[in-house]
Amino acid sequence: HVLVIDEINRANLPKVFGELIYLLEYRGEEHALKLQYQEPGRTFALPSNLCFLATMNTADRSLRSIDAAIRRRFSIFELAPNPGSLRAFYGNPQNHCGVVNLVEGFEALNQRLEEDIDRHHRVGHTFFMHKDLTARRLVGTWNRQIAPLLDEYFFDAPDQIAGYEPNEFWPGVADA
Repeated sequence: HVLVIDEINRANLPKVFGELIYLLEYRGEEHALKLQYQEPGRTFALPSNLCFLATMNTADRSLRSIDAAIRRRFSIFELAPNPGSLRAFYGNPQNHCGVVNLVEGFEALNQRLEEDIDRHHRVGHTFFMHKDLTARRLVGTWNRQIAPLLDEYFFDAPDQIAGYEPNEFWPGVADA
């Protein structure tokens, strides 16, 4: 069984997990605890076949609030924006990409973001994964999802956002 927790870093984890912090590490009835609001004589344990999968966005500054007691109970690994995922997605004959040099523009965008800010502020590949990606759809995604994200990234440095336009990364796309 898997329990998925999206954006785990947004919660006050010690408060949310409470006594479960201990039980995340020690599973099974032999480690059962008497919880504060439980009926007398009853205990609670997490089953050994329960897996927690949590996500967090490292660009979100609330990540700093995850304490060591929580961190050591989870394996942490990064899922970086992946050009290979875009290539594989559009390698499937059921998906069509009408944007010339989509992957190269994606890589250039993220390289620039990494240089201007850091690696935690790169744009994910899922923004660009549509069954039928046209230039028009890419510009729509840019205007409604990517540009607002960039506005937030460069909120304190609005002059730095200059040059972050779809045509900068995919020439001619905004004219389509």
